[in-house]
Amino acid sequence: MTEAELVEATAEDVAADQAPESGPELVILSVTLPVNAGVAKVAVPPTASIADIRNHLIDNPEGNFNTCFYLAFKGQRLSDAITLIEIPEFDLDAPALTMVTDEFNEREVRIQLSRLREILTGFKSSTSSFFGVDVGIHYLPDIAAGHDINPSQHIPESEDETKKSLSHPFGDYNFELSALSINIVDLLPQGPKNTDAPCLKSLATSCWNPPPPHRRTAGDILYLAVTTNELASVHITCSVTGFYVARSTDKIFDPTVKSFSGPTLPHVLSLLSPSFKANFAKLQSSIQKRHPHTYILPSVQQAVPWIVQEPRSTPDASRTLDAILAASDNADTLATRDWNEDLCSAALLPHGTPSEKVTRSLTLHRVYSEFVDAAVKGVTQIVQKSLAGALGDAGAGVGGQMFLHGGIFYSFAKDQGDIYTTTGGAAAAHVAVSKDVDGVAKVDAIASNNWVGLNTLGTCVVDFKGLRVVAQAVVPGILSKQQTPKGEDETTNEVIVYGSVDGGKTISSQPEFHALLAKVAPALRLDSHPVTDSNGVEHTLYTPVDAKGVIGNDGRKYFLDLGRLTPGDVEFLEQADASTANGLPEYPHRLAVLRHELVDMYYENELAKFINVKRAEIIEKVKDLPEGEQKDEEIDLSGFELKFNADAFMVSSEIEGSETDALTEQKTKVRALSKFLQETVVPAITVELGTNPNSVPLDGERLTKFLHDRGVNMRYLGKMALALEKLNSAPSFTKELLITEMIARAAKSVLRELLQEIPLHLASECIAHFFNCFFASKDAVVKPVKSRSAMKDFAYLALTPAALDERLRLEVSSRFRFPASYLPDTLSSRKVALLRSIALKVGIQIKSKAYDLVDSTNEVIFETGDIINLCPIAKYPEPKCSFGDDVLEHAVYSLRQGEKKAGLEMMGEALHIYEQVYGPVHLEAAKVQNQLARLHHDQGDFKQCRFFQRRALLIHERLSGFDDPETLQQYLNLGFFECLSQNYSVGFKYMNHSLKLMQMHLGASVHTELAAADAQIAMLLAESKSDPQLGLKFLARAISTYESVLGKGHDQTIRAYELYVNNLIQSGDFESALEYQQIVTQFTKEKHTGDDEKSKTIVSNSERVVQYLQQRIQHDKDEKAAAAQKAAEAAAAPKKSAPASANSASKGTKSANKSKASQPVSNGTAKAAAPVAVPAAVAAGDEAVSTKGHLSIDELMNFIDGTGKKSKGKKAKK
Repeated sequence: MTEAELVEATAEDVAADQAPESGPELVILSVTLPVNAGVAKVAVPPTASIADIRNHLIDNPEGNFNTCFYLAFKGQRLSDAITLIEIPEFDLDAPALTMVTDEFNEREVRIQLSRLREILTGFKSSTSSFFGVDVGIHYLPDIAAGHDINPSQHIPESEDETKKSLSHPFGDYNFELSALSINIVDLLPQGPKNTDAPCLKSLATSCWNPPPPHRRTAGDILYLAVTTNELASVHITCSVTGFYVARSTDKIFDPTVKSFSGPTLPHVLSLLSPSFKANFAKLQSSIQKRHPHTYILPSVQQAVPWIVQEPRSTPDASRTLDAILAASDNADTLATRDWNEDLCSAALLPHGTPSEKVTRSLTLHRVYSEFVDAAVKGVTQIVQKSLAGALGDAGAGVGGQMFLHGGIFYSFAKDQGDIYTTTGGAAAAHVAVSKDVDGVAKVDAIASNNWVGLNTLGTCVVDFKGLRVVAQAVVPGILSKQQTPKGEDETTNEVIVYGSVDGGKTISSQPEFHALLAKVAPALRLDSHPVTDSNGVEHTLYTPVDAKGVIGNDGRKYFLDLGRLTPGDVEFLEQADASTANGLPEYPHRLAVLRHELVDMYYENELAKFINVKRAEIIEKVKDLPEGEQKDEEIDLSGFELKFNADAFMVSSEIEGSETDALTEQKTKVRALSKFLQETVVPAITVELGTNPNSVPLDGERLTKFLHDRGVNMRYLGKMALALEKLNSAPSFTKELLITEMIARAAKSVLRELLQEIPLHLASECIAHFFNCFFASKDAVVKPVKSRSAMKDFAYLALTPAALDERLRLEVSSRFRFPASYLPDTLSSRKVALLRSIALKVGIQIKSKAYDLVDSTNEVIFETGDIINLCPIAKYPEPKCSFGDDVLEHAVYSLRQGEKKAGLEMMGEALHIYEQVYGPVHLEAAKVQNQLARLHHDQGDFKQCRFFQRRALLIHERLSGFDDPETLQQYLNLGFFECLSQNYSVGFKYMNHSLKLMQMHLGASVHTELAAADAQIAMLLAESKSDPQLGLKFLARAISTYESVLGKGHDQTIRAYELYVNNLIQSGDFESALEYQQIVTQFTKEKHTGDDEKSKTIVSNSERVVQYLQQRIQHDKDEKAAAAQKAAEAAAAPKKSAPASANSASKGTKSANKSKASQPVSNGTAKAAAPVAVPAAVAAGDEAVSTKGHLSIDELMNFIDGTGKKSKGKKAKK
């Protein structure tokens, strides 16, 4: 149970708004508050634990700011672990509990103060974004501009004024797609200024801290100094019984009670200061109206925006209190933690029942999240050189030291001990630690479903200021014990019992550990193979030789260094060697391994082949038997086995040993796997990207995920780009995207080298100079600004545009095997998108202002002050909730089978599980809520649809990034759902925001997602009747995009044509409608060439629409000619009849103009604009044709086919 389910609402609102069909059934729990503060109403499921309810009451206004309490039933204290349904004699029909103030301690006081500071600062305290500026920023409330994004009891929907507005933000919309039109300043929405009145002048720790021993014995915990808005300065004592105003002054120490006491600090301050009471109530009310997903702290890393508003600090005497509280919290939770014990204990929790599975996943995820948070903080301190405790020097140069701090072992990703000498040195070490994270994630995923006693270490890789640091939990005893030398008697002092720590010189292969690995080797697709140490002794291992098995002092078995659990990409390495001989630079390292996704994909592919062969054998076996004797035989899969030797082609011949038949067979399998990637997977994905533009991601981050999910390493970008050059049908954006991603990765590599050697305070100068050189022309002269604090001439000071261009081309050629001659002359063609990509990869935050990236002659585009911050980037194996995944899978299956009710219930249960394990703000929860939003949309329940879509959007915006392509799609979806609910004004704002950022990604290129958004906006503009002419412009751009990317004959292009024809008919432009309908008819004939009745009907319908439009145009011409003739006759007639004729003609003209000007718009979609049938009744008469131009195509077809209203039919016939 989480805050997301315990939403703020009254009992009546909960029943109506907060108990969706797809979620678990809720009960309204009444909690009696202390000091006669009333009763809090909380919506909870019966399975909610007391701890869940406590956390909700602490974090939400219903709890009246009580943070130190326990819940009781019939006077008995309830355990936090118990659930409501487990309480003896508890009545779920009238659920009620009592809140009892508990005894305070130092931690509880800090929680109270932290909670108060969160409210006073609007959840933006000075320590809430320790790693960056505006971390997890969200712009939904700013874009909504007054529209209630958390509707509950605040504004009844019938009274919401925004629903009555048809205004839209597209009045000055620029339809030209050009990189020149992208202004970085316009990318961030401008929110309203904070107008909340301050509640206090200051809140700080008192000068009398810490309490002396005799006062601590009396129960004093902390002393506060408060200055109210009335300028009254008082000292408040925080004691074990609560808070009270003390007799102390700035000069006299007397912490005894003077006046005003209570269980919460706001209660005491409200009694002390009338202005605090009034302003604090307003502040709480405004926060209560905010959506909970805008301030709930997620359990995972939030997105760090690459572009931010310049921080503006305001004087706040209470800010020092934030730092003190944060330091105390870190000291308690980080410095004294045995992370390895916590992680192993969580992994060992029982997981037999559903509740046990949830508890185990929740505990493991929470501990790992706290470990990652501590690791990132430790790395930042190491890079800033503020962390003591170095264990020694592991090598000369930058990053040579190792650290042990807070139960975490830190080491730099360097070739320590010359282990990677033969595979690429520092470059190989840099890759190995990243692959190690993937290996840990794979082993943990296997162990979560089948625990065999094999433990991995908590692992987190952090990139900061060009340095890569590995943070790991410590195996008990590994730092104190030494491995027993070979040849001596083995003792219990042995730690490394499997694998090698020195690159294969000494190898261990303990039988017990080997037997344990035999249990997980089939799931890892690992085959046992012999290896030979430097003494010629042969050992049999399942794992690569550099993976290690360790037995700690606690007796547990640990599996370390898992970067090579998959085979090497032998085909790529051999091709890289060949291309090096032909002139390309050498590939940086030899540690080119295949991805786990590819191994699984290949396994499934070979298994399918095996099943097909066995099925064919069975069919052949029974085909000659009599019909009654033929029986279905089950296919025996025991004969299928596919395992790989991870050391094949990856270690020296001395370690590999003699070339036996078994080794040859293992190498053949590894080569077949590598060829499968080269000859099947990569070509298939290249064709998909080249021929199916709908599958092309919008940015490099999504492209990376797209390829990784399909088992393709990013080193194949060059191969794919070269193949697309030969594929003429490939969209230009696809080629640009691949090239841009290669350039961005090359730039990251170069910038990382430049940042490594400099102190952190020079990072802004280095980055600004790098960007100035990057965006300048090669012959430009860009002079760096050397800081006075620079003690020597660093490498970045010598960087020039020409030198940087040459280095980037070299990096692209080396890392991606893409010849520099194929790169464009100007590497930074998609300038804003490329700037964003580099910033996200390195962790750079840039000031939002107008940068002239177009004029390459500018010497200074970026100044030192424009680089706001440099943030750490963490990669870690986040524990997954396999139980929630299984429930979601069953839900999807039920929906596919048509069991909507069961599917919705299971999907709601999956969401409940995810929110229990991960918390309400997590991408897994967003994934389910996206599906729930679509399901409720299909059922016509737009209220629940928008409820889930808002939550999904806020999660993506905070965790994926404000301009991530998935976030932009969420904005489009929410805008569409709002428009369906008649909230057109706010819906168009969401869509406009999405379009603006989408064009930032595209530059001057086009994409089918942009066309789909254009078509959707056009449809809604027509439906709302707000601006159909503007809708035609959006449709025109959509058609142009589809024609450019997909071709004129593509189904999506034709549907856009049909929608355009529909809108043209509604606007009265029949000639243009005829032009586009003829195009539709042409392609309809080309596509439907069959003799079946359906094809003939489709073609006939399209032709009859053309016929109708031709007659309608001819009718208009005849009508105009008749009017002109009447006017001429009236002019030639005697004067006495002239006024009547002129008046009649004028009236007819005005009537015609009025008819054309007031054409209603269609409320249809592209589907409604399908080719329509025009029967012979079209020619029934001019009047029939002339009076139907205002109809939509659907209504028009009803009329043409004779299915319209009888009155109109009779009139036409008459």
